[in-house]
Amino acid sequence: MRALALGLIAAFAVASSFHTAGAIPATRGDTTALHESLVIPVKHKCPKGQRWIPAGYVKGKYRAAHCA
Repeated sequence: MRALALGLIAAFAVASSFHTAGAIPATRGDTTALHESLVIPVKHKCPKGQRWIPAGYVKGKYRAAHCA
């Protein structure tokens, strides 16, 4: 029983001593960060005679984007 407890303590000590994470955040010059920050405009198809109204505040109330 003592050997098992000593083995578990030793295993936790060894596991905690490793530095697995570099703790260095990705820079903005990284290509993956560049691809994530791109905004792609979307074409909305409203029925004939209507137009797309973007989301925003109207008279103090938030309205979702819609065709009107």
